[in-house]
Amino acid sequence: MFNPFRKKKIGLALSGGGARGIAHIGVLKVLHDHRIPVHYIAGTSAGALIGSLYAGGVNITTLLEIATKIKWKHFFRIVLSKSGLVSSEEIESFVVSQIGKKTFADLEIPFAAVTTDLKTGKQLILNKGPVEKAVRASCTFPWMYIPVKHEEDLLVDGCLKNNLPCDVVKKMGADIVIGVNVIPDINYGDNINNVLEIFDRALDLFILGQKQACDVLIRPVKEKITSLELDKSEKLLRLGEEAALAMLPELKKAAL
Repeated sequence: MFNPFRKKKIGLALSGGGARGIAHIGVLKVLHDHRIPVHYIAGTSAGALIGSLYAGGVNITTLLEIATKIKWKHFFRIVLSKSGLVSSEEIESFVVSQIGKKTFADLEIPFAAVTTDLKTGKQLILNKGPVEKAVRASCTFPWMYIPVKHEEDLLVDGCLKNNLPCDVVKKMGADIVIGVNVIPDINYGDNINNVLEIFDRALDLFILGQKQACDVLIRPVKEKITSLELDKSEKLLRLGEEAALAMLPELKKAAL
């Protein structure tokens, strides 16, 4: 039965995008500053990492500090394996260092991490058990990271199936879904300079082919910034904040 006094539940879908995920923190700052509540969060890859910290109780001030100090050494360890070049165990350690060892039931905001099962080719949504293990799986990009075993599944980055999980957060119970997509949908022109940038751009184009509907879409990155450029953290924070502020009327309207 319709209840006119029931407040809308707002869900936040945070995309993957490597270093560009730092822009999510700028968006979260605007939501916090303008008292726009977040009742559910679903994230993929970098979005799962940032989403887990926020859902786990890390405040905006601390997130901003993390963004400017974070290094790639926090996220991988080189190993010798036929399955990948590096281990993603360091991602678990990083999450635990920020929120402690928590299960999904311990989080302050309901949260889900999106992964891809290599065996079935389907997305697997993790919302039970240890948070750090789920975030690790969601961030485990194939060809670089060794896939993560989870029960009978072999998990890698959720970006392969659902990089902007608006449908996931909707199913969690959100009435209104705010999507934050940090993949730049722009014309690079001739500005692609080496094999890493070619691979990065090719992956972005693959991801941009995925279609997801949300009520409010925020696109912070509107220029060439690759998934590896952690050194642009301050700029990414600013881009996230500016993009959210530009959408503030729509965000406030959606929250009514």
